[in-house]
Parts: sequence; structure tokens; C-alpha cells
Amino acid sequence: AKIFASVEAAGGDLHFLAATTNRSRGQRQTVLTPRQLAARWQERMVRDGVKGGILFGTERTGLHSVDVDRADVVCNIPTTGTYGSLNLSHAVMVIAYEVMLAMEVNREMGLMAVEHKTLASADDMNRLFTHLETVLREIDFIKPGQGRVMMGSLKALFNRAALDKREVSILR
Repeated sequence: AKIFASVEAAGGDLHFLAATTNRSRGQRQTVLTPRQLAARWQERMVRDGVKGGILFGTERTGLHSVDVDRADVVCNIPTTGTYGSLNLSHAVMVIAYEVMLAMEVNREMGLMAVEHKTLASADDMNRLFTHLETVLREIDFIKPGQGRVMMGSLKALFNRAALDKREVSILR
């Protein structure tokens, strides 16, 4: 982060500037949602050397109109209710998240679902179902002469889950 004495000093070398506000000020600029801003940001930032910035105001007063007027576009986070302003940190988070998604940056830093590529085979699943039925009968969950409907439901449930070999091993 860098601290500047003025908005002019901070934005003097920028090629694209967005201002955030919740107040209608008769803007001449295009007013965008965070998602629309992120798409515009992605379009502009693909060229080498292009620099952009997003202005956020203070929680108490927001941005001054003169600073909003400097911007290329205005971003407004749609809210409902009588008090539509967000806490500054929340507004920054919403916009930064949308920009991150649009730019597809740093996805490796987030928690990603582990995908196991090797799905369990039909034989693996049948061994699981046989084992499961045996155990359920041993603990008297399935009564003698019963179980066809219960096992059918359990098979459908596990088949919908598209288990991989490791998951079948864990269940067994």
C-alpha cells in the first residue's frame, strides 16, 4: 500500500479510475455494479503497462464529489433497506472479490476442492455394497428377510455421490 497526499497524486499515472459511492450525484459517468466494474477492469487491464485504481471514501463521509468527478466510472454496490452504505472493509471486500474472479488471479491461494480423478469402478462399488449390507445385517440394522429397499436406497445415494477409489476405501 502507498499513502499519497491527495487523490491527484495517487491517480496521476492511472489509465483507468473507478470511484465508489452510494449517493446519486448526477454522475455523467457510467454507473456499474461491482461485477460490471470487474468485467470492465479485466477488459482494460489486459494490456501491458495499463494501471488502474479504485477510490473508496471514508466510512463517515464517503468520497468528495470532486473526487468522484475524476473517475472514469462510478461503482455502486446495490443494497436494500433505508441505509444502503456498507462498512468500508465490506465494500472493499465485495469489489476486490469480483475483480479477483474476473481476473482469475491467485486462485491457487484459495481453498480448492480436492478432485480425485480415479472414480471407483463398478467392482469397487459392488464390494462396498456387499460389505455394507453384511455389516448392517450384523448390527441388526437390516432384519432377516428385509433390506432390498434399504440397500437400493443406499446404493442410489452412494452412486449419486460418484465416489472415487479413496472414498470407497474410507467407507469400507
